[in-house]
Amino acid sequence: MSKGFEIYIEYSRELEKLFRNLQNVLLSIKEDIERDVPVAKIYLFGSVARGRYTYASDIDILVVLESLGGVDIDTLKTHIKTRYRGYPIELHITDRQTFEKWYKRFIKPEELIEIA
Repeated sequence: MSKGFEIYIEYSRELEKLFRNLQNVLLSIKEDIERDVPVAKIYLFGSVARGRYTYASDIDILVVLESLGGVDIDTLKTHIKTRYRGYPIELHITDRQTFEKWYKRFIKPEELIEIA
C-alpha cells in the first residue's frame, strides 16, 4: 500500500471518530466561542445538519451576535481553527441583522440546529 493511500486511510479514520463524537465536539467548540464572545447563538448548518455529509464534508458553524462591534473575528476564527486543527470546521460569524436578512433566505429552519 502506498504512503499516500495510508495517509488517506488514517485521515478517514480520524474523521469517522470526529463524526461519531460530533455532539461532544460541537459542545466543546460552543464553550470555546462563548469564552471569547459570551452573548452568541451558535448553530450547526449545512450537509452535517441535514444528515447528508460525507467524510469530505466540512462542519459549518454559524455564530450569530447582536453586533460585531468590539469582536475580533479573525482572532476568534484563528483560535477555533488552531484548537480544532485537523477538523474540517468552517466558522461563519455574523450579526443578528445580517442573519435575519441574508442567512435565513438560504438556510431552511429545519437545517439550522442550535448547539445547546
